[in-house]
Amino acid sequence: MDKNIDKNSTDNFSTGNEGIEVKAVNISRFVPCDRGFSRKKKKILDNLSLTINSGDFVAVLGGSGAGKTTFMNCINGFKEPTEGYVLFNGMDLYKNYQKLRLLIGYIPQESIVHDSLNLKDMLTFTGKLRLSGKEAKQNLDKLVEEVITKLDLTEQTYTLIKNLSGGQKKRASIAVELLSNPQIIFLDEPTSGLDPEAESTLLKHLQMLSHKDKKTVIVVTHTLQNINLFDKVIFLAQGGRLCFYGTPDEACKFFRVDSLSEAYSKISDDSDKYVEEFSKMYNGG
Repeated sequence: MDKNIDKNSTDNFSTGNEGIEVKAVNISRFVPCDRGFSRKKKKILDNLSLTINSGDFVAVLGGSGAGKTTFMNCINGFKEPTEGYVLFNGMDLYKNYQKLRLLIGYIPQESIVHDSLNLKDMLTFTGKLRLSGKEAKQNLDKLVEEVITKLDLTEQTYTLIKNLSGGQKKRASIAVELLSNPQIIFLDEPTSGLDPEAESTLLKHLQMLSHKDKKTVIVVTHTLQNINLFDKVIFLAQGGRLCFYGTPDEACKFFRVDSLSEAYSKISDDSDKYVEEFSKMYNGG
């Protein structure tokens, strides 16, 4: 980190229209161990450091127990790391969360939309609740129309949410977050349950939000069919250890595989090797 930047100060903070840079610095998270009467704590995220560039489209990958959701929750303001800290454009996320939270969009696995309303009414209703300021509310109709168009949902404008397809519902959830114009968007398994075509469509829309609208978009996922749409991939090993961060092509070279699906078994067979190898490479060792 630049020694001239005070991470506790809001004086130098700015986003412009280029998304947000996320810097995780030696973050770890512990949870109570539930075995017997032991007071020991289990480490589920292990001393992880990396920088996600503003405007990047990033996938968080790893097997069960790798700490993907824990990592996301630590860098989106939901759960503060037990150790280390997280910076948004050089500002400490948790010390300045009340200011920064307005710049964050989050789409969980569960639906966050009202099934009994049509798409336009749902977005209008949500906008009235979320948006502040007279001007924002006066322009709500225009804003709703813009997000519907952006996510290619124009034909579904007056369709009840409960009658939308799985992929359309996911895009409707994203539309809800776009109403407040977040500069960084987090999604937890957004393609879960979608067919291949719907998955591809959704990820292309997310890529557009990143590349065209300059938003930082971070996705926890387990599917690899469209992995080359992402700018970077983060691979976590068991226990929340970082074993790779870079482009999909660089990941294939690092794991010496033709397809990233093969990387999962390699990490499972010898995670220590790849954690150590990447640490040396990342830190110039």
